[in-house]
Amino acid sequence: MKNNPYINIIKTDTHIASDTKEIYSKRWKWGEYFGNENEIYLEIGTWHGNFFSLEASHNKDKNFIWMELKYKRLFKTAEKSRNLWVENFLVLKDFGQNIDKIFEKNEVAKTYIYFPDPWDNKDRQKKHKLLQKEFLQNLHEITKDWWKFCFKTDHKWYFDDVLDII
Repeated sequence: MKNNPYINIIKTDTHIASDTKEIYSKRWKWGEYFGNENEIYLEIGTWHGNFFSLEASHNKDKNFIWMELKYKRLFKTAEKSRNLWVENFLVLKDFGQNIDKIFEKNEVAKTYIYFPDPWDNKDRQKKHKLLQKEFLQNLHEITKDWWKFCFKTDHKWYFDDVLDII
C-alpha cells in the first residue's frame, strides 16, 4: 500500500474525501458542502466512474456522491467527472455499509449499485455481500420517501435474493 501513487494524489484533491471523520461530519450538511439544496444521487462502487460521471454531466442540477474503496478508482472517477465539466460531486473513500453514518434520513434521492461483488464462492464470504437486509434497511432510511434504487448484477440468484429482501 505504501507504494500506491494514488494515496498522496487524492489527499490534495478537493473532490475526494478519504478521512472518515471528515466524511461523517458532513452528515445532514451536504447542502452546505455543495452550496445548494439539490437532490443527492449516490453510487456505491464506481469501478472507474464511467457511468456515473456521464450521468452527472447530464444532470448538473443534482449533487453526486460516489463511494469507492480503491485509490485508483477514486482518482479516475474524480478525473473523469472533471473532464466532463461536472462540478457538484464528491468521491468518498468508505465502505457502502457505512451509509447510515454518512447520510441522515431522507437525504438521498437515488442510489445506483451496479455489479457488486456477489461473494458467492464460500459461506464465510457471504457476510461481505453489500446487499443484505441491514444495508437495505439503512438505504431505505436515508432515501427520500419515493426512493429509487438502481441495481444491476449478472448473477440471477443475487438479484432474486435482493428482491426477496426488498
